[in-house]
Amino acid sequence: MKKYIFLIIIIFFTTRSFSSHFVGGEITWECISDPTNVDFGKYIFQLKVYRDCTGIDFSSASPGGQETLTVHDNPLVPNIACFWDNTVDISATGVNGGALGSLQYCYDCSNYATAPAGSQTGKVIHQITYRSLPTDLGGNGSIPPVTGWHFTWGSAARNAADNMTTAGSWLLRAIMYPYTKNTNIVPFVYEDAFPCFDSSPIFKEEAKTVLCLDVPFSYSHLAFDPDFDSLSYNWAYPLQGSSFSYNTATPLSDTMSYQTAVYPFSVNNQLPSTPAGPLNLNNNTGEISFIATGLQGVFLTCVKVTTVKCFQVISEVFREVQVVLTDCAGFSSNTPPTFSPPVGTQTWYSYINSAGLPSYYTTVMAGELVEFDVTANDVDMQNLSLEIEGAQIDLALALSNPANFNILSSNPGDITGRFSWQSNCDHLREDSCAGFPNQEFNFNLKAYDDFCPANGTTIANLTINLIPPTPDFRCTEVDSLGNVDLHWYYPTSLINADISYDIFYSKNLNGSYTKIGTVDFPDSTFNHQGSDAHLSSSFYYLVAKGVCINSLVNDVDSISDTLRTIYLDAKAINSVPIVASLDWNHMRENFDIATQALYQYNVFSTDTLYSLFYKYDDITGYNLFSKYSDTLTQKRSDFCSYDPEFYIQISDSRGCQSKSNLVSVHLGDDEDPDNPVITDVSVNSNGQSVISWKPTIGAEKYAIYLYSSIDGWLSIDTVENSFSYTYLNSNAIEQSELFSIRALDSCDNESLASYDFNGEHNSIFLEMDLAECSYSAKLDWNEYINWQNGTSHYVVEVQETDVSGNLFNSQYRVSNNSFNLLNITDSHEYIIKVNAYNFDSTYVAVSNVITFVPNLPKKPNFNYIDYVSVNHSNGSVDLSCLIDNQAVISRYDIMRSISGENSYTNIAQIPFIANASSILFNDLEASTSANSYRYLVYPIDTCGERIYVPSHNSISYANDTSFAQTILVETRANIDYSSGVGNIPYTNGESVDNQYTNTIMFNEYDKWLGNVDYYRLFRSLDGGYTFSPIPLYEWDRLSNPFEPLEYIDVVTKFGKDNGRMCYYIQAIEGNSNPYGSATGGSFSNISCVTQTPLTFIPTVFTPNGDEHNEIFQPVSFFVDELGYSFSIYNRQGTLLFTTNNPSKGWDGTFKGRIVPNGEYVYHLQYINGLGEYTEQINTITLIR
Repeated sequence: MKKYIFLIIIIFFTTRSFSSHFVGGEITWECISDPTNVDFGKYIFQLKVYRDCTGIDFSSASPGGQETLTVHDNPLVPNIACFWDNTVDISATGVNGGALGSLQYCYDCSNYATAPAGSQTGKVIHQITYRSLPTDLGGNGSIPPVTGWHFTWGSAARNAADNMTTAGSWLLRAIMYPYTKNTNIVPFVYEDAFPCFDSSPIFKEEAKTVLCLDVPFSYSHLAFDPDFDSLSYNWAYPLQGSSFSYNTATPLSDTMSYQTAVYPFSVNNQLPSTPAGPLNLNNNTGEISFIATGLQGVFLTCVKVTTVKCFQVISEVFREVQVVLTDCAGFSSNTPPTFSPPVGTQTWYSYINSAGLPSYYTTVMAGELVEFDVTANDVDMQNLSLEIEGAQIDLALALSNPANFNILSSNPGDITGRFSWQSNCDHLREDSCAGFPNQEFNFNLKAYDDFCPANGTTIANLTINLIPPTPDFRCTEVDSLGNVDLHWYYPTSLINADISYDIFYSKNLNGSYTKIGTVDFPDSTFNHQGSDAHLSSSFYYLVAKGVCINSLVNDVDSISDTLRTIYLDAKAINSVPIVASLDWNHMRENFDIATQALYQYNVFSTDTLYSLFYKYDDITGYNLFSKYSDTLTQKRSDFCSYDPEFYIQISDSRGCQSKSNLVSVHLGDDEDPDNPVITDVSVNSNGQSVISWKPTIGAEKYAIYLYSSIDGWLSIDTVENSFSYTYLNSNAIEQSELFSIRALDSCDNESLASYDFNGEHNSIFLEMDLAECSYSAKLDWNEYINWQNGTSHYVVEVQETDVSGNLFNSQYRVSNNSFNLLNITDSHEYIIKVNAYNFDSTYVAVSNVITFVPNLPKKPNFNYIDYVSVNHSNGSVDLSCLIDNQAVISRYDIMRSISGENSYTNIAQIPFIANASSILFNDLEASTSANSYRYLVYPIDTCGERIYVPSHNSISYANDTSFAQTILVETRANIDYSSGVGNIPYTNGESVDNQYTNTIMFNEYDKWLGNVDYYRLFRSLDGGYTFSPIPLYEWDRLSNPFEPLEYIDVVTKFGKDNGRMCYYIQAIEGNSNPYGSATGGSFSNISCVTQTPLTFIPTVFTPNGDEHNEIFQPVSFFVDELGYSFSIYNRQGTLLFTTNNPSKGWDGTFKGRIVPNGEYVYHLQYINGLGEYTEQINTITLIR
């Protein structure tokens, strides 16, 4: 198969009916322009119809069959009969990938019925051609109206298309417009339609449009106009309806509607494409390119080709083609062939279309042989076909010599062909209105494989722009007197030519120009005397007269490019060094946008580099100095005073040279360089002084001086083309060194030395004194001198490396010449230098580097208070501190402050004990029942200095100083909670309303590295220190970190006890402490609270046996048995009853006998919860 598009389609349409059969077509006509033909001046109309072979048969497609074109707005010829001419099967051809009946078979219109049902719809196509007899469209005086004669043909059997909302009916159309040869007469006088005045375009590319997915595609209908009129391409609306309903005034009223539900189809977006490869129609060449989206289906396209003659639209031909996008993923993978660029006698330019595929174009003169080879390759190693299509290939359509294309070699996976065309002047056609004889020839270069069901196809558009044999003006050469030799080129294969060249000259690009001579073919040089091109540029162009003998165009002048002679100008610049400034001009600038990327100046065949030739004396003569792409350069002086000469030359690929005028310039130097300015003197890593200075105007070398206290200023070296100097014999690590410089040029002119104007500079010498007791280093250095506006400040840079290799950088800005570096660490490496800065910090001078590793009394790497805890035996505070026993320490100071006051007192000094891993301390003076205390432990070194040590020897704790805070528990009885308890926890299952309560409050323990996981509350009853081992309550600080540190203990149920209760808190550390959690945690103080004792004693009791009020006894609450005594006396003082048990009472008897009614005295004694003795004496009345 010759042309199949490969597109990416993954979405299927499944609701399409295939009962129809028309899938495209076009209407064209041919003007019989041969005056010897009996039918001269008539038209032959051609109707091409593309039929889907899977649809219904087309009955007229057989001998004797005919179809009728309707002619609108021509009352003399309302219709034209077109008779069946031929039917061609244009289905895919190739190597079958499977057996007959499978999807991989190559089907055509003869065997598609054996394929799986519905699989070949739109893929097997008949091209049916109908042609009319020679037709007169009305005779003399019959002229198309301004709106044109419209030719239509319709059918009701259009295939459904997935880019249209409905299937509709089929309506093809074409339009013939009126034409005048003379546009200068207004109003126009149009030509009669008889004899005919124009043929419509015809299409050289078949309408093969079955396309696979995933492959970029490029295609062209390849319209050709036999009259070589100008053509343009545009998308157009396909029509529905019928010839009967067609209205020439409103032809678009019958347009089909595009669907937009799945994809935004429109008249300019007729095929689904990706943003990376959008659908594009080249209006000049007709090339269609795109990369498809993942949309599969059948899509209707319509392209309009417009013919323009003498700036008038004379015809519009509409071609409709159905494109089938099918998913070939179920078959073996296939990659379309690729092209090599054309290689031959011409230079071919390329452009990339929207599908990412290349097309090519070139320009040739009439008479040149156009020949090139092209190779197509296929990675799938299939058999390939390689073709070129175009009117000039067609013997029936070619002008004069036709082109030919022959296959040179063909193998699986590659094929090579050669295109050959001998152009001549007869290939030119002159537009009578444009007045310029040139012609554009378009060809389709097409390679396709034999893959089924859709051939992998690649198409490239080839455009040959044919121009008359214009003088190819290449070179201008100026001699020493300003005379100019001109050189040009002409096609060597030019035949039937009688050419002379008129040569025109001006000293100004815009003229006026004077004819200075004529040269006949084949001469290609001319010498112009008196051009004065040594004084300024001259401008030339050539006009070719005559061009071609016995051709249709032999009286049109061909004009060359205008070339400018190269004028070289030279000026002396008294810089350092002295230079000759040289600048020159290009011969022309290329304003052709299409070729600017290839060359911007001169002509295409000119070299891209200009050669500069240089002579400094007659003995050596001219020699090539260098090559340049630009038009200016500088040549340094080789001597202190001389007159060098220069010229510019550039070559052309045809062999000629363009050469500038000769120019000479005097180069001399007798000026002293400016005084040099030192920017800084720094000391490098090798301890050597490095002097740097600013580039000095006029200087080419510099003398370096060192100051000696014995010998004064000594010259130590001279350097060239450098702006710094390293003094290799420097002793800058031992002392400050003072330097000066002097600027000199190549002619030994010299400036003042910098010491002559106080411009000398010194190095910075840094010294250090290590103070072991203070863990510090005293740094001193000399002042840096003689910057303009002085020295602004110094920066001390310290690089510290610890024993683990961790690096720390610090900087300290100071305004004087000393600095005290504090907190020096033993065994760390220190690298220190000092930078001096001028007033705006543009210059920096660096001192020598001091490196040292101090051997100091070892400081502790860590110091961590493991815990502080209240000792319940005596209320003191136990403190445990983990210490670094490898340190050299004198003692440890124990510091204490009441929490929150931050007022620390040194309460103890603990001597350092070698090899001890911790110190223990018991604070007997702490009042733990009244205060929470915060403790610090400071190591004191052997110099008596306090050392601040991290809590752990790691970077993450570098700034953490360990401290510890005790827990203070406080208790209060019977707080009023009538307004609610808020978030305070209380005894489970109890209510605080009308209850006896104890409220416990305490502060956080602070600070463990592992933080606190839990707080546990313990309680004892009856005032003793026997606590329950089971916590009364637990605060989970991980799950509920903001729970109030309070607890309400409902104690009403303990009313029979003595009312005194004690509490303490235990803090439990989390497990994230790098030392491990503190064993046992931390204990608070013990806090006790006493509920007030309550007693109720009745005034009467009735022991009469009615089981009510039979026993007289006090009702007590929170009264202890200890010290309890209850006694009854009669009025005579006789002891009738006594007991020490609060649960026993008097039954109204004495020694087993009932006592009489009356008043009796009771005596109650007990000790309350605070240990205080309490008694009550009163009377009770006994009534039986």
